[in-house]
Parts: sequence; C-alpha cells; structure tokens
Amino acid sequence: MEKFEKYHPIMTPHFTFDWLTTARLNHSTELMRQVTAQPELTTAHAAEQISQLMLKVMRNQELTWGIFKRPDKNLVGLASLTNLQISTKTADLHLYLTADTTSAELEEVLIRLVTFVGSVAKF
Repeated sequence: MEKFEKYHPIMTPHFTFDWLTTARLNHSTELMRQVTAQPELTTAHAAEQISQLMLKVMRNQELTWGIFKRPDKNLVGLASLTNLQISTKTADLHLYLTADTTSAELEEVLIRLVTFVGSVAKF
C-alpha cells in the first residue's frame, strides 16, 4: 500500500491541495471554525486537531488537505477522504469551500478530487 503522506501537493490550474500544516495557524483555525461550526474553537485546540489529522495521514487512515488558492496561497477550503475501505475500494469524501467559491472553482476542485481518487483507488 502506498504511503498517504506522499499525496501532496496536488495541483489544479487555480488551487493547490496541501497539508494544513503548511498554512498559517490562524488561517487554519478560522477555516476549522467554519467547517466544524465551532466559533469558539481556540488556536491551541485547532493545532491539536491538525496534529491528529496528520497522524491519521501518516498511519494511512485518512487523507486531509487544505485547499489553497493560487497564486496568493490563501487557504479557502478543506478536503478529506475518510472511512477508507480497502476491500471495497471506497471512501467518503468531505469537501468544504468558503462561501465566495464560484461554481467553476467548485467544479475544478471536484474534478481533481474525483480524478485523484480514481487514480489511487488501489489504496
């Protein structure tokens, strides 16, 4: 089985999918507040959650990326593949993009994620 930690960065014409650890912690915290609907989430707790996400990646249990808009590298979303089932070659896809994401941008992200999943379905 391939090591999940090698699956970064993933590029599209306008976005880079990379580990949340590459983002500034205050940006990751703000995004995670939105994703989890926890406006009281502290930076320390967000850092702990990011650390747990990265442990899951290193253990080949989950893939989670921050979605960064290029070229300014603004963190605009989060994508995760969870509940990975080797026997049935299935996974759950979770995607969060900020409200100002256009339909064309959403399509670009989804196409890249689906293409990625199809290319590594042997997980």
